[in-house]
Amino acid sequence: MPAASALAFRFWRAKAAIYADHINTPEAIGFESMWSRAIQDSFAHCGLVESLGLPEREIVRRAASAIGKCPSGLLRYKHPMRHVIAEAWRDRFEFARPMPLGALSEVFLSEPMALAAEAMPPAVLP
Repeated sequence: MPAASALAFRFWRAKAAIYADHINTPEAIGFESMWSRAIQDSFAHCGLVESLGLPEREIVRRAASAIGKCPSGLLRYKHPMRHVIAEAWRDRFEFARPMPLGALSEVFLSEPMALAAEAMPPAVLP
């Protein structure tokens, strides 16, 4: 069991680093917001059935043509998540004995990340 749990700890630390260093950066969040706004504005009058028939190239073309015409600001449907190891386990690299599957959510945590106000434009959460 220790070898398998070491992989879980290594995976969770790597996931945390990827989210912190790449996915949840102000630049990535701003880029995602820009495209989200462009898609939302480009397809405001498009129904689900119609949208399912659109080729990807058309979706990208329409959204790309809307970039710059949309109001600026942050558009998020959910807060970015940060991934951490619980404080009691933070210095560990494996479990000493088998851990019940249901208990792992008390060790490997995902929680909403607070956005630094000075790093991000005002939030617009529908």
